[in-house]
Amino acid sequence: MGLKFATHEAFSRASIEQVFSPSQLRQALHYQVDTFASVYLQNNGNGTFATYALPNRAQISPIRGIIAYDVDGDGNLDLIVAGNLYDAEANTPRADAGNGLWLRGDGHGHFTPVPPVESGFLAPENVTGLALVKTPAGSAVLVANHGDSLQAFTIRRR
Repeated sequence: MGLKFATHEAFSRASIEQVFSPSQLRQALHYQVDTFASVYLQNNGNGTFATYALPNRAQISPIRGIIAYDVDGDGNLDLIVAGNLYDAEANTPRADAGNGLWLRGDGHGHFTPVPPVESGFLAPENVTGLALVKTPAGSAVLVANHGDSLQAFTIRRR
């Protein structure tokens, strides 16, 4: 690509046909998606599900782990999410803007992001999964990071 486009600006303005040859485009996999948003599915109880996009703060990077749990003890399910995706093709930057997030549920399908400074949950690495575990001190969230240390966050209700 560096030989084909002298500057980043030239590459950013190029059409797909300018970036790839007709032969490459014919051989390429073609996928179709309905949305790139991270969503949750609500069971309607009649064999159908409704799809709802998570708040914008949960859309800044791929979500690779999610836990539904009443974090604050108010009787409503909350969501704990984390992700990022470091593995990327050479011409695609990695998706690494996520820091993990607690989404406080209101019991009616709406979720409000709780900033890490308030929640204490910070998972900014290449997260590959989350798990909720019971410990003698209460519940904890384990964060698996690819090629890095496991993180553990104790859930403390106020």
